[in-house]
Amino acid sequence: MTAERVAKSREYSADGAALAKYAEASGDHNPIHLDPDAARKAGLEDCVVHGMLIMAWAASVAAEVVGGAQNLKSLRMRFKSPLYVGVQATVTAEAVEATGEQIDVRVTVSDPSGLTCASGSGIATARRFH
Repeated sequence: MTAERVAKSREYSADGAALAKYAEASGDHNPIHLDPDAARKAGLEDCVVHGMLIMAWAASVAAEVVGGAQNLKSLRMRFKSPLYVGVQATVTAEAVEATGEQIDVRVTVSDPSGLTCASGSGIATARRFH
């Protein structure tokens, strides 16, 4: 059987206001996300985007390639490098039909230089690809 591959990419970024809104919604008020001085004291260049916000972006694109969020059953991410406030991220998801019942999904999040900030994999139920 030949595996059907579907890939999509989307661009995302979060400014300071978006990070503040996400902090309110999630309860994650860690200063490295909200205060540039605190981020620098922690050894970072600037405020960093919340990991779970990045994961939400990844899940959104992964859901697109498997025919909807209802088909995405699991997604695991590894955060490899900080994504800084205001920096555009490219989120790419690729779905490969591994069996007649399961789709394996791979996701990468990269910054404009091509550095991988996060990557992951997931499983979806086999439905028609979009």
